Amino acid sequence: MDARLNGLSVVFEGVLDEHTQFAPLRTLLSETAQALKGARVRLDLSQVKRANSVGILGWFKLVQGLGLSATYVNVPVWLAEQFNFADGLRGDTFVESLLAPFYCPEDDTHAIVTLVVGTQVPLLDDYSDFEIRIPGEGGKVLEPDFEPEEYFAFLANYHDKFAKVLAG
Repeated sequence: MDARLNGLSVVFEGVLDEHTQFAPLRTLLSETAQALKGARVRLDLSQVKRANSVGILGWFKLVQGLGLSATYVNVPVWLAEQFNFADGLRGDTFVESLLAPFYCPEDDTHAIVTLVVGTQVPLLDDYSDFEIRIPGEGGKVLEPDFEPEEYFAFLANYHDKFAKVLAG
């Protein structure tokens, strides 16, 4: 997996697995955190094509071990699902935006849509009654290709912590 600084974000690309070299990532993240002088490090893993359990565990250990004040942006589907299974958001971490799969029942097309936490996805204690529709092309409506209660469960689990970050 490769990483590069893009403005205030660290953008990761490639594959997160047992072959991932974490030492250079640790160095880049540490240097970025020092340069930002206490500001949140923005982590963008949207270009990581896939990850396996070994890579995900290594990633969570890396971020938690550094004690970063971090904001995840453009969280890919695979990572959002992992946030629901593993405690990968310990410490001072926050999710600003995530990618989610949608489809149009009218023409059976699919799209990955970026959702902003606190805007398109409000912070709720429970998403069992939450409905979300996104405007698509030509006035069509996109519906979630996931169960909101399951997909957004990590947001409910970290409701209080995330609410504090959104409040400033």
